[in-house]
Amino acid sequence: MRDKLSKIWAKGSIALHTGVGDASLARAVMEEAKELADWFHKRSNETYVSVPFITPQPDTSAAELKLRVTKELALQQENDAYRRAEPEREDARERLEAAWDAVIRSEDGLPRPRVVFGGIEWGLNGFSDNNNGVQWNAWTGTHSSLKDEEDASYLGVNLEGMEYQGFPIASLLLSEKEKPLLRGAIKKLGKDAHLVSVVWWQDAWEDEDRNIPFDGNVLLQPTRLSDLTDPQWTRAIAVALKILPSQRQYRAFGEVEVTLRGETRKLRSSPHLQFRTILWPNLPPFPEKKAAREFMREGKERMQPLYDFVKAATRIPSSRKTNAAGRIVR
Repeated sequence: MRDKLSKIWAKGSIALHTGVGDASLARAVMEEAKELADWFHKRSNETYVSVPFITPQPDTSAAELKLRVTKELALQQENDAYRRAEPEREDARERLEAAWDAVIRSEDGLPRPRVVFGGIEWGLNGFSDNNNGVQWNAWTGTHSSLKDEEDASYLGVNLEGMEYQGFPIASLLLSEKEKPLLRGAIKKLGKDAHLVSVVWWQDAWEDEDRNIPFDGNVLLQPTRLSDLTDPQWTRAIAVALKILPSQRQYRAFGEVEVTLRGETRKLRSSPHLQFRTILWPNLPPFPEKKAAREFMREGKERMQPLYDFVKAATRIPSSRKTNAAGRIVR
């Protein structure tokens, strides 16, 4: 968080000392950053690992950032209560966190951040690296929307239907519709293809960053890649595309009706792709931390071809850049 706040501070400082921008506005930005920093340090707790990795956009106000931090703290407190209610899950979570920090590293060699997700309503708790595009994520528990899911600790390659830059989920869907490349990634898995499953979701966004479960949100139940047929994949791509508005070249949110707290509402909606593999079952005795690291390392090696596939499929060719509205321009 201090790094992010320093960027807000630097933005105001540059405007103030170079004359670029409004000086009074620059002072206000700097004051807001200082106020938020003081507030954060009073409220934060060393166990809340994800708060420092909330990444504001350049135009994010201090008030908006403060709201997001508040929601993040509330979510983590809910997850913390969930873990305390089931101590064996805390044991599994600790091993998962330690294995992640040892294996899931950024290009500079540092552990990737852990930003929490899940909770009681989802039936699991976990964390992702919060990358703006394809993500690594890991969790422990059984997802409330999935059939016959094994209670285990998982590693995933994840692509949410978020705007990021140019709606990368649309790039993947259109790429796979025109020239499917997943089969090539599956071949690289070899005999491990049966250890990895694919899931397609439909997400409903209650606000900017809160995805809520609802009936019918699974477009494709977990399917082993060794069993996945070309017609199944083609059908999943077509169903996912229908969620997004074709008139916006699929680079915008769709809508879905969801009954929430007894009220039917229209929420923003988007497709969500996930590849997943089991690291270890949630059955005591849990693996020692050294063994957990090895399981995580094996899982990452197994999933790397799928991470590379999603990363390549979400690139927008230089001849098809997007404008500010997310539309492709030639």
